[in-house]
Amino acid sequence: MTEIRILHVDDEPDIREVVEMSLGLDPAFTTRNCGSGKEALVVAAEWMPDFILLDVMMPVMDGPATLAQLRSNDRTANIPVIFMTGPRPGLRG
Repeated sequence: MTEIRILHVDDEPDIREVVEMSLGLDPAFTTRNCGSGKEALVVAAEWMPDFILLDVMMPVMDGPATLAQLRSNDRTANIPVIFMTGPRPGLRG
């Protein structure tokens, strides 16, 4: 069985827990998570995930800024990134 490494980046601990539990249901997935874009830059360069699930709205370094930094590093430039986001507080669909 091929291992698929997934790095999940989100500043919300509850979201990280739900994603980790959900992805953990598939034995092919090996996951790690980070609570900030800054942390993700280090982990991605060291761990080399197959792809990154990246929250759009985070304090200090948001998803687009994190992606820009990932793309500027030769080691992480080609890792596929999938943006994730949730509804903003106070908005209804």
